[in-house]
Amino acid sequence: PWQQFWHITFPLIAETTKTCVIFFLINAFTGVYSLVKTMTEGGPAHGSEVVTSYMYEAAFVRSKFGVGTAMGVAMVVLVAILSAIFLILTKNKDQD
Repeated sequence: PWQQFWHITFPLIAETTKTCVIFFLINAFTGVYSLVKTMTEGGPAHGSEVVTSYMYEAAFVRSKFGVGTAMGVAMVVLVAILSAIFLILTKNKDQD
């Protein structure tokens, strides 16, 4: 059963697994905002503040739209780089 999974099943689901990992990576950067905002709103003395909540506060509460935009662009670039590294490291050598 293990060899069947490793040589037949896993190669068939590898591309779907890669897509799921990239979605989880994106969610790790952006999905935490709603949890922190709902539960603590940054916590006492900004103790539980995450990048996305700080980005929201900078842009919409303090009206520093340039700072919020720069943080958003930096986050998109970081996720793109990490996703590209992941895809390069997991590239299937049998496919063109």
